[in-house]
Parts: sequence; structure tokens; C-alpha cells
Amino acid sequence: MSSPQIIDLNGKDIYFFGDSITLGVNASITYSSIVTDAFNGTFVEGNGTVGFANSGATMMKQNPVNVIGFPNMEDWATPPYTPIYNPLTSGLLFVSFLTNDVGINLPNYSLANFNTAIDNVVAGLNNAGWPNNRIKFNVRYYLTAQGLDYTSLIATTPADITRYNQFADALKSKLDGYGIQYFDHWDILSQIPDVETHLDAEGRHIDNYLHTFVADNIIQNCTI
Repeated sequence: MSSPQIIDLNGKDIYFFGDSITLGVNASITYSSIVTDAFNGTFVEGNGTVGFANSGATMMKQNPVNVIGFPNMEDWATPPYTPIYNPLTSGLLFVSFLTNDVGINLPNYSLANFNTAIDNVVAGLNNAGWPNNRIKFNVRYYLTAQGLDYTSLIATTPADITRYNQFADALKSKLDGYGIQYFDHWDILSQIPDVETHLDAEGRHIDNYLHTFVADNIIQNCTI
């Protein structure tokens, strides 16, 4: 069986929009840096510590915005945050939000509003010229039910894995409809022995070791 063809972006820009997992909380080596190096791309520094990643960021823009005081991808999916696509310099744009949308288990943070947010994000990226084959989404990583409990932050009722999977399935269904490639890392990570020892005390953030598996899944399967 032949090896997959690894993408060579020849120095083109790669953008990473995400939350604290993309940011690299509980890690010093992130999947974004590994992927950028593997694709011979240029990592674009944004308004976050890692690309455009920010702890607490969500896909949805709800009222109040955002109840835990952080950005959202509905705003970020428009200039000046999202760059205008340039085929000479633009490589890939990664979008990675789910955990906070699920954990903020409040009426406005509903499955219906999440679906609307996905449509708005894709429309925003398309309006900035990004073709769907250059947009990539990360869906699930691995976490525990504890990692979805935001009652110490804002929620009155903890979210659970059922809600997490419902939102993930909705995201994948939407992306299938748009023909946008996504990476669901749950199955790969959940098979790693003692995987929970590679999460932080919150049961939410993956460590360097798991970041390498996330990166490899993207590198081996990404297409343009």
C-alpha cells in the first residue's frame, strides 16, 4: 500500500482559528506547529498566542457575547480577522471550535444556534474568497465528562458527552453538505492506552503526546 501524498504548500500561509486546545493549554508543542512544518507552510500569527486561538472562544456569537468574555468564530470569519484569500499566498485555514459551545450549557447556546453559527462561519469564509477545499475543520479531540462541566464558570447544569456528540454530529453533517473536509480525532485518541493521563486536571486539554496524534491524523489525511 502506497504512502499518502503529503501536501507541500511551498511557504503559503496557514491560519489556525480555535479555542484553548488549539492554543496549546497543557502543551508546549501544538498540532498547529507540527502540521505547518509538515506542509512546508508559513504559520500566521494572529491575535492569539497560537494563530487566532484563544481560551474560551466559541463558534457561536450569542447574547451576551460571549458569556465567559471571549471571542467567537462568527466574528472572526470576516475581515480583518479572516484574510482575503489570495491563491498566490494563502494555503489552508483551520477552524476548531466545539468544547466551549457545548460546555456553556445555557438556552442561547443551543444546537439550533450552533447550526446557524456554522452556516454563518462558512458564509463568512466564502465571502472572504476562501474556497471550501482550503477550509478545514477539527471536530472532536478527547475529553471526559468533567471537561464539559462549566458550572464553575457560567452554566447552571453541566453539559455531558451526549450533548458533545450531538453538536459534533451536527457540525459534521453541515460540513458534509458543504463539501468541507474535517478531522474527527476522537476514535484515534480514545484508543491510546491510559489516554486520560494525557489530559489536564480539568479533563479537557490534551498534552504534547496527544497533539502529535492530532497532527498526524491531519497530515496523513488532508487533501486540497
